[in-house]
Amino acid sequence: MSNANEAPTDHRQEALDVLAAAMTSYGERHHTPEAVAIYVADQIPAIVHALLYVGDQLAERGNAR
Repeated sequence: MSNANEAPTDHRQEALDVLAAAMTSYGERHHTPEAVAIYVADQIPAIVHALLYVGDQLAERGNAR
C-alpha cells in the first residue's frame, strides 16, 4: 500500500521505460524461440503498467463528471 505522501506512479512512463529496456535487451539476443519467449515475458510489466494507466485515466474521467 502506498504512503499518502508519495507521488502517484506514472504508469504511462513506467510502461514506456519497461518496453524500451526490453527492446534494448532483445536486440542483443539471437532470434531464437527462447529469446522470443523471454522478450514476450519482459513485456508483462509494461502491459500491467499500461492497464493501470488506462484505469487511472478512467478514474480521472469518472471523477471529473
